[in-house]
Amino acid sequence: MKGRKIKVIYILGNSRSGSTILSIYLGMHPDISYLGEIKKMNDSYLNRYCSCGKKAEVCEFWGPIIQRNRGVFSRKEPSDAAWYRLISTWKAIFKISNSKIISDDGRLISDIHNVLSDTKQGEQIILDSSKSLKRYVNLSQISDIEVYPILIERDLRSNLASFVKRGMGFISSYLRIVVNLKMITRYLSRHNIPYFRVRYEVFATNPDKMRTQVLNFVGLGDDVHYEQTIDAFHLLSGSPNTIEGFKKSQTIKIHNEQKDPFTKIQQRLLKLMGL
Repeated sequence: MKGRKIKVIYILGNSRSGSTILSIYLGMHPDISYLGEIKKMNDSYLNRYCSCGKKAEVCEFWGPIIQRNRGVFSRKEPSDAAWYRLISTWKAIFKISNSKIISDDGRLISDIHNVLSDTKQGEQIILDSSKSLKRYVNLSQISDIEVYPILIERDLRSNLASFVKRGMGFISSYLRIVVNLKMITRYLSRHNIPYFRVRYEVFATNPDKMRTQVLNFVGLGDDVHYEQTIDAFHLLSGSPNTIEGFKKSQTIKIHNEQKDPFTKIQQRLLKLMGL
């Protein structure tokens, strides 16, 4: 990677917190390319379909990138177990991550940027909605990449409801949300890293205003024509329901999941926690 640094807008936060819809809105800016959760790129992606409708390996955008970055796309899909995520995150924080993984990720970002530069006008900023603190730490170690962290937070009860509704444990989901958010904010604060904080409920109420504030944070103006549509994105990840829902309505909907999934005992616990 030569010349000016490659700019990456990086979304931090928890799963099911609204990162996909935030990224779609930001990705409509002509200088931003939203490509989903780049952290998840591994051998499972070879059989995925791009949002353009083609299989990843034959997609005009992703096909050549996959061929040139077999080191990334031959990785096995990592475990989603809590212990694995916690240990891998701490390894990254203490700078003991696998140097080959960091190097491969750097080459992948560079290759993506080169493809974007060849196909789009102006300097393109890559938008990565991976949310993983581990990936953020790894990317920030690559000297040729400039990372702009955006932290998205959702109302804790609503975020927890979204996990429980999908069959995940009440206590484990609560700990996952709270601990992850604490680790992210602690890391950013400890290292004096400037970041922009987005409250999902505030964003959903006035998305245009929030988008302008985020764009100002990353040094982009909002006086542009938002000609890009979601159909032009090449997404291999992200919430499928959110993507399809936005395609149909072009609006943001707040899903009130607070009442649906909780048992009476869980509701009492939430009340004791002030939620």
